[in-house]
Amino acid sequence: MHLIPNLLRKVFARKAASFIALSAVCFLGLTGCGEYNNIRSSRLMPGVSVTPSTINGLYVYSFLQNNVSNNEQLDESLAGLRNSLVEALRVRGVRVDSIEANTLPAFANNQLNTPIVRGSRNYSASRNVPVRAIIQSNATREQAFGASHRLVLFPTESGLLDNGWIIKTYAGTVSWYILSTANDARVAEGEVDYRLSTTSPGRGLERTARKIISELERLHIVPPAPAGTR
Repeated sequence: MHLIPNLLRKVFARKAASFIALSAVCFLGLTGCGEYNNIRSSRLMPGVSVTPSTINGLYVYSFLQNNVSNNEQLDESLAGLRNSLVEALRVRGVRVDSIEANTLPAFANNQLNTPIVRGSRNYSASRNVPVRAIIQSNATREQAFGASHRLVLFPTESGLLDNGWIIKTYAGTVSWYILSTANDARVAEGEVDYRLSTTSPGRGLERTARKIISELERLHIVPPAPAGTR
């Protein structure tokens, strides 16, 4: 008589235990449902030699906005990544100016996002965008600032990772590269993968910014931060 209720209680207990265990692991960030930032690649271009003194003014162009992911919350947080980078560069003594690319008139007719589905991932992959033409449209301000180099931030992919659990995450890749303003030659390049909490993506993207800065330091493009700062 008590066989079915007892069986149901055992099944419920196992399900509850599994959910609690999964939640604990996610909280600790030990599985794919946790936040992380991973440096996919970074390098100086062959034959390039650079030191922090080589960078005499850095102009940051961010293409990390304008409905990149079809998700307003993530787009706003991606736009904030530029501010985190600029602040970190200034702390390191780098003379820096920046702009959101979608504020330039040349950007007006270019859409970055192309919705795609990859397994459980609802992504937007970036289309071909005339980055050089958009940057050149800002030449007057760039020259007035006197930048020796540009730092370009571009979204390779971004979107919502839905793995079937209650906890969902934003995931994507930010590509970055540095150009000489003298001849448009590429000096360095890299990519950072991110996975962010949907409740506070901005906090995770601050860590993404620190990952990019750490690679710029490692490549001797920018100096380290003064003691007591980051």
